[in-house]
Amino acid sequence: MVISEQAGKRGIREYIDFFLRYPQFREHAYVFSSEKAAKDILALLDPLERSSAESLREMANLKLGTRITALELGKSIEGPGSSVILSRMLILPPEPDQDKLTTTPYVKGLSLYKEDRYVKTVKEPLSVGVLLLAKELNNIIMPVEFKPLKGSFSIQPIEIQTVLKPRIVNQQWSMKVDVQTRGEVVLNTTDADLTDPAVITKLEQEWSAKLTTLAHDALDMSQKELRTDLFKFAVEFRRYYPNHWKKQEKNWETIYPELDVEVKVEAHVVRTGKSTGPQGIPNEDEN
Repeated sequence: MVISEQAGKRGIREYIDFFLRYPQFREHAYVFSSEKAAKDILALLDPLERSSAESLREMANLKLGTRITALELGKSIEGPGSSVILSRMLILPPEPDQDKLTTTPYVKGLSLYKEDRYVKTVKEPLSVGVLLLAKELNNIIMPVEFKPLKGSFSIQPIEIQTVLKPRIVNQQWSMKVDVQTRGEVVLNTTDADLTDPAVITKLEQEWSAKLTTLAHDALDMSQKELRTDLFKFAVEFRRYYPNHWKKQEKNWETIYPELDVEVKVEAHVVRTGKSTGPQGIPNEDEN
């Protein structure tokens, strides 16, 4: 299912109601957002797949953004957070000798919804912070650089775990976000030697700092600009503090923008690739 941002500005509650009621639609079908009209995405003749539907499903399976089903979309919009994050689809330009429809869609950015209305498009690098807090960050390669080295390291996370820990002490609501990630260096364009423990330690510190900064940027946008709980913090408070939540549920829109959020990121490099030398050059004893 594809919903254009233009349609999203008018509200999508009636579309969701129809999708979930009409028996020929699958409630577990994936839902995407599009910059252009939805029919332009669905009309594509992907040269690698039997239909545009197959192409979209493969995009979802690649986990390049969020994977939201029609049922999850309805629950998110009607849930305590009243928000949803959709992967944004664009159309790859066709080859010069191909028909304009003979091409494929691709994922680039996110469309953010408050209640049932589209409110903002987010692109990299901010989208990385949004996906990290939303527990949807997968299949990404991140450049990390630090002075005085020239060049950068490219790290692919192997595993990312984001744990939300709500707290209410003396009527003060707060949230601790604990992120644990392990990754592999897939490219090194610096002159640094990854067999040096000091280089690995510094790389882990800079990677942790970068993820922390992106998470804080996403929080600032969510709390201060949109004033919308994009990351389902409300769900965690309802789960851990049901009595407090029942009393303050109606005040969540006021509580969330002022919520004290602590982000802690621990990033570890556990693999450095087949070559440990700089710029992928094999050591002499490896030849």
